[in-house]
Amino acid sequence: MFYSLSGNLIYKDDSIAVIECNGIAFELLIPLTTAKRLPEINKTVSLFTKMILREDEAYLIGFSSIEDKRLFDSLLTVSGIGPKQGLKILSEMSTQEIRNIIISEDENALSRIKGIGQKTASRIILELKDKIKKLQLGETTPSQNNLEKKKMEVLMALRVLGYTDFEAKRAIEETFKNTEEVQAKSVEDIIKLTLSKMVR
Repeated sequence: MFYSLSGNLIYKDDSIAVIECNGIAFELLIPLTTAKRLPEINKTVSLFTKMILREDEAYLIGFSSIEDKRLFDSLLTVSGIGPKQGLKILSEMSTQEIRNIIISEDENALSRIKGIGQKTASRIILELKDKIKKLQLGETTPSQNNLEKKKMEVLMALRVLGYTDFEAKRAIEETFKNTEEVQAKSVEDIIKLTLSKMVR
């Protein structure tokens, strides 16, 4: 099966990428988080892939990082979670945000995703918590974990203040570009800094 695809990006939108490889154009479904990381049209791109085979259809899904693909594969092991739901989950939050939510057993945060009710959120957490913890141990450093924890706390605070996830995440990404500066600040200071960027 395909592990990854590299080639010329000839089309993209929020849910689809088309990559031309040696004269053959491959259409891939992608989560929104991957769509935001794609280069401009006619630039070279590489995506990790997952092939979905069904009786009546076959399609490829693309991911900008191997961590995204691994989380997607893990989600598919949960009873009742199919490829479309897995894509929806990865479109709403980053892989690290989803992992943090699962590890902290935050059912409410997970159930905010459209189509993921309380029961499904509970099942995802129950079935993946231990698996995600093992993955975390091998993939992240303490400083990375600290940054992601701060991001989550800032996001939660902005939600309480009434900002949409789109508005909040865009400002948070801008704030966290300077990782050294953010590492040295408290969560309260980071919230203030992020808010200052949102009112410009």
